[in-house]
Formats: sequence, C-alpha cells, structure tokens
Amino acid sequence: MKQEHSSKQKRFLVLDGSSLIFRAFYALPPDLSDSHGQPTGAIFGFSNMLTKLIAEQQPDLMALAFDKSRHTFRTERYADYKGTRDKTPEELLSQFPLLREFAANMGIPFLEKDNYEADDIIGTLATQAAAEGYDVRVVTGDRDALQLVRPNLRVLLTKKGISELKDYDTAAFEEEYGFEPLKLIDLKGLMGDTSDNIPGIPGVGPKTASKLLLAYGSVENVLAHVEDVSGKKLKERLMEYADQARLSKELATIELHVPEIEFVEADYRIQPDMEKMQAFCDAHELRAVWRNFERLYGPAELALDLGDTGDAAAEDLSYDLWDEAAIKAAAEAPYLAVSGIFEGLAPFVSLEGLAVVAGPDVEKAGFVPKDSAAFPALLSLLESEQQAAVFGLKRYDQAGVRGQNDFFDIELAAYLLEPERSKYALPELSQKYLQEMAPESFADERSRAVWEAKTISRLYPLLGAKLEEEELTHLMKTVELPLVEVLAAMEQNGVYVNRAHLAEKTEEVADRLQTIEQSIYEMAG
Repeated sequence: MKQEHSSKQKRFLVLDGSSLIFRAFYALPPDLSDSHGQPTGAIFGFSNMLTKLIAEQQPDLMALAFDKSRHTFRTERYADYKGTRDKTPEELLSQFPLLREFAANMGIPFLEKDNYEADDIIGTLATQAAAEGYDVRVVTGDRDALQLVRPNLRVLLTKKGISELKDYDTAAFEEEYGFEPLKLIDLKGLMGDTSDNIPGIPGVGPKTASKLLLAYGSVENVLAHVEDVSGKKLKERLMEYADQARLSKELATIELHVPEIEFVEADYRIQPDMEKMQAFCDAHELRAVWRNFERLYGPAELALDLGDTGDAAAEDLSYDLWDEAAIKAAAEAPYLAVSGIFEGLAPFVSLEGLAVVAGPDVEKAGFVPKDSAAFPALLSLLESEQQAAVFGLKRYDQAGVRGQNDFFDIELAAYLLEPERSKYALPELSQKYLQEMAPESFADERSRAVWEAKTISRLYPLLGAKLEEEELTHLMKTVELPLVEVLAAMEQNGVYVNRAHLAEKTEEVADRLQTIEQSIYEMAG
C-alpha cells in the first residue's frame, strides 16, 4: 500500500545498500548470470526490492549508502570489530561495478566513504535532513540504525526480504524496548553484539542490560553506581569489564558527522536515465530489471501501482474458460503449455482442471475445469500428437494423461541441464531463466495454474534450445521421458519381491555382521 505524505514535507528515503544487496544476493539462486558468465542475481533481486520500495514509499529524494571496506575507524579502535563475519562471496563482489552503474542509471546517489560504514553515512544524512524538517525514512536490516529514530526520522526494518517492513518511530521503539532510541547504544555497550563482534560485558544479556538501563539510564551511570547493583557476580563483572563496556558503547554508536557528507536537497533528487538503463539491461540481459524500470519511469500507460505485488512484478493472471471451439483453435498452435490442478495424494491423483496457454502467446490463457464439456476434447488433444509442455510429467501420467507424442517436461529438462542441483521448483527456474519472481500468493488454485502454464510456455523454448545446445535432447527422449511412465507405474503398483530370497539374504547379512562384530571385540580386547 502506498504511503501518503504531506505535499509540504518532502520524503527522503535513505537505503542501507550493504544490508539490502546481501539480502537480495542470498534470496535468489546463486547461479543467475548473463550469457557471458557475469553473475547478475543480486542486481535482479535489488531491482525488485527497490521497485517495490519506490512504489510504496513514493520518495522525493533518495540515497544509497554502502560500506567501502572492512577497515574503518572502529577497527582501528578494536581490531576484532566484525571479525567473525565471512568474506563477501566473489559472485557478489563481481556485481558491485554493475550495482554502481545500475544506481547511476536509476538516478540515485551511490555513497561510500573511506574509514566509515554505511551506517555512519546514513546517520549523517538522515539526521541532517530530519533536523531540516524532511520526512526521513531509513530502510535497513540492521537494528543498530534504530538509535537514529527521532522526530521526522523513522526506521523501516526489513524482516522478510522487504515484503515485510517493521516501522519504528519513537513510540514504537519505546513500546518494544522500554527506553528512548538513543539508549540502544548503551544496551549494546552492556550486552555487546555478536553479529558485529562487539564484546560488551560477559554474562550480561538483553534482560540484565535492559534492567540496568532502566535503573541507571546509561553505561556511564551504571558504572558509577556499581556498588548499588545487586548480585555479587554481576557487580564483579561490571568492575572488571568497565573499560570494555565503554569501548563497546563507542563501537555501537553511529557517527553523525562524517566529513564531506552533507544533505543538500538538489543532490538527492531522483533523476533516472531511461536510455542508459535500457543499454545496461540489454548488455546484461536483465529483462526483468528493465520491466521494473519501465513500470516506475516509463510512459504513463506502462506505469503500475506495485504496492501490493510483493517482490514480484505485477502480472496478469486472468484467463478465459475455454470451450470446444477454443480447444480446436489451440490445436493449430505449435505447442501447448499446460498446468493441472490435482486432487488426491500421490501417486493416486486425479485432475480437477487444466490451465492452458497455446504456444508462445502467454497473454491468452485458458482454463478448462473437469466438469466442462470441453475437458474430454482437451484430453484428446493432449493425447494426440500435439506437442505439449508440462512441469512434473509423472503426476499427469498417474492422473491418466498419456500422450502419443512425448510431453516435454520442464522439470526433467532442468535436471538434465544441471543434475547437481537438489531442487528444480518452477519459481526457481523462473528466476534463473526468465529473471522473474513468482507472485508471493495466488487468489486461488486456478490463478496458480495459470501462472504455471504461462511460465512453462516461456521456459519451454529456452530449455529446449539449451538441451539441443548441450546435445541432451536424445537422452531426454530415449531415456528420461520413457522412464517417467515406468516410475509412475512402480509408485502406483509397487514392486514384486521374492520374499523367500529376501529372507535368506537378510539372514546372510546378519551372520556376516555378527562375525565382523566379534572380530572387532577380539581386536579391541
């Protein structure tokens, strides 16, 4: 849902780019890349996040802040600061030049600063803008930023991708923590922070730290009243680790005066460049990124309200109920893409209806329910020599649909192309090959089937061409597809076993195990 804001108060959206790009990278399959082998998954995911944020928040001004390196003024004070974090994967590092180019084309400043973290840049810009009366929203996955909450400045904390954002103003923070936002640095000073490797005071957890803060107000005041603190062990720890608590608070404090970082409205106006963005997306085959950009900044007829579409681009999942005339017309298509609604538990399933797309024209989808007079005609067409593509052929076989001409199974094709993968779900294949995310939810089973049929229709020519390129088409047709019918029947009928021979072998193996066990005891003494 779009966020409304006063026409007099301009909205400044400040994004923690380092936090969001990591979320984008790990939310998607790691092998998304262009035809030259350049990884692009993080750019794709980041574009989805950014598109949704801009559509919902409707900012007037924006900035992206990034960590420049791991060496900062904090590591100079404490060498082990963030020392437990893994190195940034090479697949992500290689995408940072692309990310800078993407941000430039979006017309959003990309900010980084030697010796400082993204948090410090965010803190400096956000507090300056808030003091000048702008409506400032900081978007991050890092709770450290909650210390910045104040009048005109709220923090939107990412919880699941960015499909869920928790909105913190002063009231929301105080309701959760029990004290004002700035005292978050005192909390970290006492309890530390394992994610940033801030030590704090050993043995002091969130409850104890909060209790001390509510009683004394700050790290310094807690340490000044150590003699008043109850509990011998706690008192000893506070005295022993007093300097460490002060250092931890210092490490947790966001710097609000980063040199050469200054909020000037004109510098942060969004200025997208359509021509450069199109060239960038063409060069790296980022079709979905270009569609996102067009929806935000293209001609008026292309612009969409993306407020309720989740992380996926808005998609038309409408369909027509096909009659026999529509099915007769579909027989002229070069292929059909089909997705069924199944009932029952595998392997004993039946079809309740089929969503169909005729050939590459994914805009025109049909649905044929089981109780329709057109349903037998559709089954007859599928069981003829009409080429059809499905996902998970075995289910259709078990439901009684068997074509004279082998179906093309998207799932099997994906397996043959990448047998080392453990999952071949249709949403993942859509991300990998089409650079499109599946909707987060569907209105009903028919909408889901229509989305699947449209996706299958677009994947079929792509995966078919890749099988040809890798010389795997023959293997698909002569081994894998015929095997589907065998496996489907085995699951439904079971496998005959010579029970007497099996019992004999069981006894033989048991004797052998007993002999090995006895030998182990003898050798071990």
